[in-house]
Amino acid sequence: LTNLIRRCQDSGAILCLEGNYPRPDRSKANLMDFAALAEVHGEVKHMAAMHGVPVVLVSPNAWEKTELGFTTPRAKLKEAALVKARQITHRDDLTEHEGGAVCIALYGECAHQEEMQWA
Repeated sequence: LTNLIRRCQDSGAILCLEGNYPRPDRSKANLMDFAALAEVHGEVKHMAAMHGVPVVLVSPNAWEKTELGFTTPRAKLKEAALVKARQITHRDDLTEHEGGAVCIALYGECAHQEEMQWA
């Protein structure tokens, strides 16, 4: 995390985080995942603020619709994001999480700042 924040600081980048929303099922596991992600979001935002790196929250639906052209079903989204990320990075070893991160970065790079929520 420290390395990422320093790279953002050195390059003048904006840090884009995917918004953290609980899924509708409200299961105990879902709520525990939501709480854990909220804690990580807090740590990231704190580190970014300490180093003067701006943070924006990106709605999952916004980047999915803009970068992939659709917002459901989840399994197809993950696969489409991974395919797009592999095409852009020319790397076949990306995980589905890295695929999503690449698409979020693409969304943040484009002129969508008016749609993003400054954290």
